Amino acid sequence: MSDTWDYDLEYEQFLRLAFGIEQRKILSRYDDPAGVANAAEFSPDNLEVVKASVAYAIMVYRKTISKQADIQQSDKTRISNYVIKVVNAECLTDISDLITGFNESIVNRYFKIEDGCIDLKNI
Repeated sequence: MSDTWDYDLEYEQFLRLAFGIEQRKILSRYDDPAGVANAAEFSPDNLEVVKASVAYAIMVYRKTISKQADIQQSDKTRISNYVIKVVNAECLTDISDLITGFNESIVNRYFKIEDGCIDLKNI
């Protein structure tokens, strides 16, 4: 069993949510155009791809929040800092911790996710 066992599904879910935002649904497995929203991609051999995928997903969340909700300046700064930290991450555990933190501080604050659908909360 790999060291990433606890983190790979979180990575996949994070990307599937972000990449499905425009359709307001969680993408099905393997449905993202780049094929990166897959737990199998979360491996040390793919560290740079994982970084790029997570950073891009964060920017998708940011764009969606910015155009549809009143985002606080502190959250804009926090989101930008997450991107920087992901790009500078040295291992998958660091990235997983950043995904968890982003989910707790941004995704849970601005989005409601239920029954396979994702939408902005009324804030």
